[in-house]
Amino acid sequence: LARACAYAFARFARCEADVCDAIDAAARAAQRRLLAELDLRAEADNLLQAHKLLAPLAEDILIPAPLAPRFCSANVLTMDRVDGIRSDRGAAALNLDADARAAVARKLIRACAFMLVELGWFHADLHAGNVLLLLDRPDSESEERGREPRQLRLALVDHAGYVRVPAELRHALIEAAIGGGALRGGAREDLARLLMRDAGEDAARRKER
Repeated sequence: LARACAYAFARFARCEADVCDAIDAAARAAQRRLLAELDLRAEADNLLQAHKLLAPLAEDILIPAPLAPRFCSANVLTMDRVDGIRSDRGAAALNLDADARAAVARKLIRACAFMLVELGWFHADLHAGNVLLLLDRPDSESEERGREPRQLRLALVDHAGYVRVPAELRHALIEAAIGGGALRGGAREDLARLLMRDAGEDAARRKER
């Protein structure tokens, strides 16, 4: 359908041949991407990968784990249940004040930075419906002992689309952040160590060749 629409538009607009070819190529790319996202086995693989790679952020970010492979197929994806509220509705529903909202935003930004800079593998569909707010409440025993409830967490869902970030782009972003002067604490040193780590891995790969 996308290709047919693109072809009809190109003919109607009387585009040059190279423009028509470019429109058709874009439509083909969209077609391939859509077909890939409709295969839920790929999403199950992404979900499992994200569950493992984002484990260092588990205190703030929940990635539901897929169930056993026998419960997943090209048409069915089964994962852990997540009880949450869409992020664009959760702040009001949970009566979060400005400080709590800012804390939630920082957790999401941290997760995005971790995926982009540390992993080079980024969730490509982070709209409000795919970012859920979870309020982990204490059990009755904890309440009796006067313990505070655990902090508000986020859950990321819909893992059909991920983007690989080229190493050159990652390094350029890191260098821009280091040189921008806006980093606080040990963030500058952490990013510098990432660059050194990647440089060491590149050198090791070249040596193996």
